[in-house]
Amino acid sequence: MKRKMSISTQSFLGSIVIGLLWIVVGIVRIFDNPFLEIIHIILLALVLTVMFIVIKANREEDDEMSHYNDLKAKAKTRDIMQFVYGGSAIISAVVFGLLQNHEISWVRIIVSIFFILMGIQDIITGIVFHSLEAE
Repeated sequence: MKRKMSISTQSFLGSIVIGLLWIVVGIVRIFDNPFLEIIHIILLALVLTVMFIVIKANREEDDEMSHYNDLKAKAKTRDIMQFVYGGSAIISAVVFGLLQNHEISWVRIIVSIFFILMGIQDIITGIVFHSLEAE
């Protein structure tokens, strides 16, 4: 019989590890370098691999409390991320205003910020879920 993946392992891999990988993808994506483009592709493949493992794993059934904690963690993350997005919008407006005359790939920066914010959201969800499960 195959070993089942625990709920905490699912959360760790599906939130914290994937979140960290998204942040690294975003940071690597900022730079325009052929070597880093290869690293970027490898990291994206790694994200998809970890997601596939979590989705396809033989998993423990969610109990009512873990399901409730997951919903509560996602709701709390949503509140936190609204603050993060608002702060990011203010910082972006200032940075874009200061750098408007420089030769910068805005598309590259915006895509990078997207990956980083996605990673932050996943990490916050994982941390909140683990703290709720520990209670």
